[in-house]
Amino acid sequence: MQQIGLYVHRLRILEDFDRIELGSQAGQFDLAEFVHNFTAHHTNEFIEGGERRSKLADVLESDEFISGVIRYGTTGIASDIVSSETDEILLRREREDVEYIPLYFCFYTPDGEDTWYIVTQSFGGRSCSSSFNLAFRDFVSNQINQSVMIQKVMPIDGIDVAGQAVQKLTLVRRHVNSSEFEEQIGDLARELKVSMSISVDGRGALGVFDTIRDRISGREDVAMIYDGIEFEEAQATVRIGSSYRQVGIVGPSNNAGVVDISDQVERDADEIPVFASIDEISKTNLRRLLDRVS
Repeated sequence: MQQIGLYVHRLRILEDFDRIELGSQAGQFDLAEFVHNFTAHHTNEFIEGGERRSKLADVLESDEFISGVIRYGTTGIASDIVSSETDEILLRREREDVEYIPLYFCFYTPDGEDTWYIVTQSFGGRSCSSSFNLAFRDFVSNQINQSVMIQKVMPIDGIDVAGQAVQKLTLVRRHVNSSEFEEQIGDLARELKVSMSISVDGRGALGVFDTIRDRISGREDVAMIYDGIEFEEAQATVRIGSSYRQVGIVGPSNNAGVVDISDQVERDADEIPVFASIDEISKTNLRRLLDRVS
């Protein structure tokens, strides 16, 4: 089952490094108009970048939310689609063919606030968060003289994670030379990924997420050094009620800074998140965001 995650980013408009007040009143910057025009424009025109192209679909608008589906497409890979049972070639994909997957997006402006947020979905190792945010930034920047700033809001800052108990910390080091392990295991691939999990012996917790996050994310280049091994990535398993959620703390992977909703979202027969389900989960989490993010 593929992991389903949510990225959360905050939108701000700056002029000479000063934040401009957003809203629809006189003297305020009406970002809502740009959000509406952007989503309308890209239901017809592609968001393009390199070997990627996307369009928006099923856009829904309300006073606080504009949400929909990104038809995220990639080209540039020629391949054969074969039957898992007979190995028969069912389809030949050429380099110029586009493979589309649906990814969720949402723009959110809390009632009475002058802040906007963008939420985008990841599916397994795939995400169009960067290209989607860049397309919106360019769409707005090309029409105004001010600067558009888009900042990642780590899920720890607002989606039921800060202050919660960390049950397990997982450290990851990639691109490890396999020669160190071949004598004990046998012939291996040239490079390996080494991970280490840290947990309390018993039912206790390692500590509070905020404290562990601050200590680890404040280091440069590495998340932690143990027994001479430098681990570049760190993920925390946090207990929320009766369930557990894995949250990235440090790392270049798509999971870093992503809220994992894999076990919460309803899926269809193709394992694709049902729009109504992911839309409700996203909006619920965004409302909780206000409790911790100013």
